[in-house]
Amino acid sequence: MNQIVADVGALETRIAVLENEIVKELHFERKNHTSIVNNIYCGTIINIVKGIGTVFVDIGVEKNVFLHETEVNKPITRLNKGDKLLIQIKKDAISEKGAKATTFLSLPGKYVIFLPEEKQIGISSRITNQKDRADLEAMGKEIIEGTSHGIVMRTEALYQSISKIRQEYQNLSTIWNSITLEKANKGDLLFQEDALLDRLIRDVMNKNTKEFVINDSLEAKRLRAICWEQNPDDCIKIIECDPDENLFERYNIENQWKQAMQNKVSLESGGSIVINTTEALTVIDVNTGKNIGSDKFEDTVLETNLEAAVEISRQLRLRDIGGIIVIDFIDMKKKHHHYRLLALLRNELKKDRQKTVVAGMTKLGLVEMTRKKTREKVDQMFMEICDSCNGTGDVPSVYQDMYTLEKKLRLLVKHKDIEQIKVSIHPKTWQKIQKEGLNLKVMTDKYNHKATFIQDSMLPPSGFKVELYKQKSKRR
Repeated sequence: MNQIVADVGALETRIAVLENEIVKELHFERKNHTSIVNNIYCGTIINIVKGIGTVFVDIGVEKNVFLHETEVNKPITRLNKGDKLLIQIKKDAISEKGAKATTFLSLPGKYVIFLPEEKQIGISSRITNQKDRADLEAMGKEIIEGTSHGIVMRTEALYQSISKIRQEYQNLSTIWNSITLEKANKGDLLFQEDALLDRLIRDVMNKNTKEFVINDSLEAKRLRAICWEQNPDDCIKIIECDPDENLFERYNIENQWKQAMQNKVSLESGGSIVINTTEALTVIDVNTGKNIGSDKFEDTVLETNLEAAVEISRQLRLRDIGGIIVIDFIDMKKKHHHYRLLALLRNELKKDRQKTVVAGMTKLGLVEMTRKKTREKVDQMFMEICDSCNGTGDVPSVYQDMYTLEKKLRLLVKHKDIEQIKVSIHPKTWQKIQKEGLNLKVMTDKYNHKATFIQDSMLPPSGFKVELYKQKSKRR
């Protein structure tokens, strides 16, 4: 059974997906910066670089969108500068790179994905039973009969009637019919993907979900309304908590989150894995460490590698690592140990909602794989390049300071005798707060505090100081 825990803060919403109390996924959505993945825009072609098969499209944001020729539904030789295109964002802009897009559009639902311009039937790769696949294919064929559109049957379609699936397909078709390029201008948002909480109802919540815990009454009410439309039985799974409670602490999520910020992860056997990310790829190294295992060295190595494979698949989801990944398992001499390791790794990766491909093991014993990358990794969201070491190391970002400050403000809600709070912040941190457009008054108002903020150059560059001023007792 899994749980979804949503901690709605003043500046961001923090969500964890737990399986048997172990965090498998972490998601963050900031109020001043939301993902645009799956959004559909009207874009204008700014430049076509045929030598590298690239089209650059302006959708009215700071950086032009990157469109590779394999993601264009016509030869780029037939495109011209200034043409309008319907594009869908596949990957957010990260660091200095602009967003990536496609012209092969799709509209996601809970049970199906609507393919407006592709007459085909797809089945979720997570469904491996051949009878189930055949049944869903027959159902999909019946649903799209007489239309010019396609369909992908999602995993949750297995547990629904054809009438319910057809209704969702028709709802998505109605949305598609409202999207028109002719009257649109550059940068027009023609379809907006659901917000993070809504996406979790759609993509994560299922029959195995025990509860969806949230500490915001308005959001809880809205999520129940969504469940009522999709599956009324899920309404009772929405559990509302005290808005002043830190759910990441209550469910022991914070400790696991902090671990996701470290490059070394210890294994129960005494071994460890070390995760290092570069701009080009992520390298994961497996070590036996203190694992003395059995009397046979080969068995100890296999035991450590198998344990590491399970933990690596979890860490990829937890940290949302994407792109090229190379895993350096401990060398094994026996071929059947290689096959057993790869089989376990592939099986564990089937639990991942993101597409993963294990290419196999090289002659040097390195496992090569890829994982779909759409958004910033968890550590990138809370770490930033160190100014003092010219980019050779990372330091906590201002968002870590904001999270810590919000924790303190929540704890102080219980103290009714506090009249004023003074928060001192280093000028460099204050500049970062202004640059990110963070409104600290929103945070203090949320917890009913009167606060003043001052800059103090005597403080460390990272962090802050909180001083409390209590109400004076009245004389009788």
